[in-house]
Amino acid sequence: MSYQGETKENTTSRTTSNDDDNSNCHTKLLNHASMSISDLRQHHLPALNNQLEYLKISICLEATKDNFGEVHRLSKEAMEIQIEKERLEAMIQEIVSKDAKKCKDFKITSEQLPEEMLLVIFSFLFSLESSKYLSFENRKNFNHVRWCCQRFKDDLPPLPVGMWTTFPHPNYSSLKRLVKALKNLEIVPPLALFLANGVHVIEDEYIEDWGRELNMLNINLPISIFGESREHCIVMGGLKMNGKKEDDVNGSNLTLRDSGDHGVWGWGGASVHLDNVSVENSEGIGVFVYGTKRSTMKNCNVSHSKGSGLTVNGGGLMTIDGNGTTIHHNCTNGGSWNYGLYTDSSSSSIHLASSLTIETISKNNGGGGSYGGAGTIAIVDNEGTIVETIQEASQDSDEDDDEDD
Repeated sequence: MSYQGETKENTTSRTTSNDDDNSNCHTKLLNHASMSISDLRQHHLPALNNQLEYLKISICLEATKDNFGEVHRLSKEAMEIQIEKERLEAMIQEIVSKDAKKCKDFKITSEQLPEEMLLVIFSFLFSLESSKYLSFENRKNFNHVRWCCQRFKDDLPPLPVGMWTTFPHPNYSSLKRLVKALKNLEIVPPLALFLANGVHVIEDEYIEDWGRELNMLNINLPISIFGESREHCIVMGGLKMNGKKEDDVNGSNLTLRDSGDHGVWGWGGASVHLDNVSVENSEGIGVFVYGTKRSTMKNCNVSHSKGSGLTVNGGGLMTIDGNGTTIHHNCTNGGSWNYGLYTDSSSSSIHLASSLTIETISKNNGGGGSYGGAGTIAIVDNEGTIVETIQEASQDSDEDDDEDD
């Protein structure tokens, strides 16, 4: 069959040229594996579609000329391009699937995230009731964190179960109002509250136990309060914990300063747990717990209290751990009945972890000195067994008298 108007040489030349083009095309396709999804989708796949459209037009033109040999050749070429197109589409789908699996299986640990990023993630993960309560200065810069949290939340440090919120808060102008709102919510505790860096003032309020107004935050629910940093998250006032005996109130990474009475007061209800907290310049005792036997302090600083640095009363027990713990320059009112560590009754105890010594914990306190009182002060092992007694409980009196500031 003749190819109307074409010589054998022209046909051979054209065929060779098309074969070269196809060869180049196939070579490019073979290299697709090293190309990005963007290049494949935006450039190479459209190029193949354009070639197919051109071949379809060429086939129609040749068919009108009854040039069936050229129609056959162009059709064969179109089929090869179609096969390559389908192969490329399958390759793109495979790459997308692999990338999706990598993303799904990607793991990140808390050590790889700075503390400020963790705080951002926590705030997006939890809120009081819905996202409308979230307030973030740079929220628009962290919108992607919402998606990231769903991927990474299982790999973050263990988080308390329950509801979370932050302060400052758009709906509550003070810590007192926010804590009262949390108390009134019909939700299952425990709760967690993140305090941003800054100075947070606790307003004076009438405290029935004192019969006067004081800058004390009354906490009567199980809650964990996380400051952004001990150096820069400053709460002007004190904390008073009530609640149920089986409850726990946790405080960490913040500073309590200039309380009108005790800096931290655990009054016969929930146990108090302080971690990396600084209690400074209290008008009364720095840390005072009554009756609770599970209270703990770790890596805390208690300083410049007018009364004792730490007092345990009413048959309570405070366990101290962490080489960063210091109780110093307290008892500034000069009363000889105040001490760095004080157990006010024979049934009350202060336990120090075995890695600590009384000399490194309590020093430069006024009043009666580093420690004193009628109760037990001892060093204990990991099981809570006394390995060294610093002060034995007095056998003369079992009365639980409140300390006179």
